[in-house]
Amino acid sequence: MSQDPSAATLVPLPFPAIGWTKGIAPRFIAMFLLLVYYDRLAIRTLLVGGLVPSSIGVIAGGLLAFFLFFRPLALWSLQTREPMERLAARTFGVTGGALIMRLVLGLALLVWFAVVIREAVDVTSRALVAFGLIDGKYLDPQVVSGITLPGPLFLGVAAIWSVTSAIIGSLAYKLVAAVMAGYQPFVALSLTALAAWAIGTSPQFVPLGYDPVTAVTPVNPAIFSILQAIQWICAYFAIAAALGADWGMASRDRRDIRDGGATGIAIAAPVLAIIAFLFVAGTLGRNDLTSATAGPLSAHLGYQQALLGESQSTSMERDRLAALASGVDAFSVRNLILHELPGFYAGLILLIFSVGFLGPACFSPYLAGRLISGCWPHRPRWTWTLAVAFATWPLLILNVVADLGAILDLLGGIVAPILGTMVASRIKAGGTPETPRPGLDLPVLSACLMGTLVGVSPVVGPPLGLSIATQLPLAVICAYLTSFILVWILPRKTSTAQASG
Repeated sequence: MSQDPSAATLVPLPFPAIGWTKGIAPRFIAMFLLLVYYDRLAIRTLLVGGLVPSSIGVIAGGLLAFFLFFRPLALWSLQTREPMERLAARTFGVTGGALIMRLVLGLALLVWFAVVIREAVDVTSRALVAFGLIDGKYLDPQVVSGITLPGPLFLGVAAIWSVTSAIIGSLAYKLVAAVMAGYQPFVALSLTALAAWAIGTSPQFVPLGYDPVTAVTPVNPAIFSILQAIQWICAYFAIAAALGADWGMASRDRRDIRDGGATGIAIAAPVLAIIAFLFVAGTLGRNDLTSATAGPLSAHLGYQQALLGESQSTSMERDRLAALASGVDAFSVRNLILHELPGFYAGLILLIFSVGFLGPACFSPYLAGRLISGCWPHRPRWTWTLAVAFATWPLLILNVVADLGAILDLLGGIVAPILGTMVASRIKAGGTPETPRPGLDLPVLSACLMGTLVGVSPVVGPPLGLSIATQLPLAVICAYLTSFILVWILPRKTSTAQASG
């Protein structure tokens, strides 16, 4: 497998296999150390239900990500000593497996690469603002013909980042991986230092009791927080699980998968999230907040008081609109660092976080190009890597990947059914893996598609007028289970038989 510890996706290693302390665990820990994981996680969890429910949610999410998404396929890869693409062929047929692994996951990686570039440029820019090297107004979006677009400085830097990362990923990803292997501890130390700085005032934090994104009050804020945390972690981890299961064939035995996965996923995911929660709770519990944070927080607290009947305002609707207008960006980890820490320290920590994106920024286009090139093998692979970089430009220009929560829900809703389908196929096959067959297995592909419709419904449903889709809890888990159950109930001869392609 790749030696890149921070990549969200992994590729096979030549034998001999390496142990979990040098393989699975540090690679997945590094993935959860990316700022993109915990930056906005607290907004719809901690701010709604408080620290305890949110912590329960991330613990449950880490366990589900390990036991449902990673462990079964990693064990299958260990058993057969085959990569995920070969296992997909056993599940969907040779043509179907190639379609799923090369095209669907390749396109998912393209979107993920756009997310990484956007986040890296944004965090780097905020670091420069904290150092006083650029004016924050250059980060403001622009409205052109009624469409909100990023500023020209942002787009220019993003274009350079995307192309440069793709070139480095093609030529020197192993060198980047070696550098990142020694760099990730600095990210962990920075996050821990933030929590230590704010932990003293965390008991003063009071959750809002409603969703600050929609201003809707859930029936049970604690349960809402738990479900949102599980959804976030599982959706975030889905692509890594789909391609990271290749670690099974590169492991020595089942203990490597158990210990490495438990440490790198089931423990790392909740621990790093809780550390971020402590920073956010402690910062929002302070009495000396700057206006950049105090203003939005005051607006949301005003609506909270109105809901409790303690507001002096004569209009609850006005308080609700004021809370919505203030937004939630001020409560992200990056903005709390930028506005509440002294300038030099804020810039330094943001810069450390931004460099942490270097690994996935270089490796994601390389792997996406590698997957997509399998569909058209006669073209040089580096051309596809560059094509992936150029393909991110429309996504960045049109702000398609600006709503990270929706993007994670969409990617998780697409990838989770693939995992559920393959796990069900593996269990039905028992100890004798099915031989890959030519063509497409249409019943199995249909089961996967049904799960996909369930998984993406909260994102694509509302624009189609299906507002009830937004009420589906744990869409990524429901998508996984839908495909799993449909494959499970298929007659055995149908679920593994060849269908003409």
